[in-house]
Amino acid sequence: MGKLYIILLLWIGVAVSSQDYYQNQFLFCLKIGTKPFHIQNNNKLPETGNVRIDGLIKKYQVVKIERWLPMADERDVVDDVALQNIYVAEFKQEKTDRELNNIIKDFRSVSEVHSADRNAIARLNTNFEPIVPNDPKFNKQWYIQKIGADEAWGLWQDGLPGDSTVLVGVVDSGVDYQHPDLQNVLYINPNEEPGDANGDGMPGIAGVDDDGDGKIDEDTEGYEPGSPYYHPNPDDDDENGFPDD
Repeated sequence: MGKLYIILLLWIGVAVSSQDYYQNQFLFCLKIGTKPFHIQNNNKLPETGNVRIDGLIKKYQVVKIERWLPMADERDVVDDVALQNIYVAEFKQEKTDRELNNIIKDFRSVSEVHSADRNAIARLNTNFEPIVPNDPKFNKQWYIQKIGADEAWGLWQDGLPGDSTVLVGVVDSGVDYQHPDLQNVLYINPNEEPGDANGDGMPGIAGVDDDGDGKIDEDTEGYEPGSPYYHPNPDDDDENGFPDD
């Protein structure tokens, strides 16, 4: 019971207070070594394959059982708690505190059950205002408020965390490196001279296979001069497909 409660606190986080509990559900965790349930719904009540637990499900009319952390697997173990073995049991109607405590007590008595406890409602325990950035197009970015990013930013009232010495790699060829938001923050390889090295309007040195790929003065897509698809980029002075890298 105690270790399950610790995991709940870790999940909730430092900025959250758990003073209230769901009245229509609770959590229980199977012991390590117990196979996770393959839950089936028969006669509108879930069945786990465990005789004792299925008996309690019928006795207390549990209408739904599901894994608390669906993405957890056998590798996710904290102390002696297997996260994939934590389940949420739900009732159709709310229960009183006394009823829930009695139900939890019965589930704890099952030999395969490691622990059982109330399911806390996570609430933010701090006063903050959502941050509105100085982006003139912020009001057109509906998804930021949809996912609550502006409220998450508000958790750092003294400014967003960050470190200019940390390099972030983006595996994507669709980056607009001339976008205003990326100015003065993109990494430039100090070992390469930016721009058209000899001012001839060609990538690299004209007439030379700078990068040794068998093509001369090719553009970022591999097309050589003379091709109808050729688009030279003077900023790609080593013909590797990346300007000023």
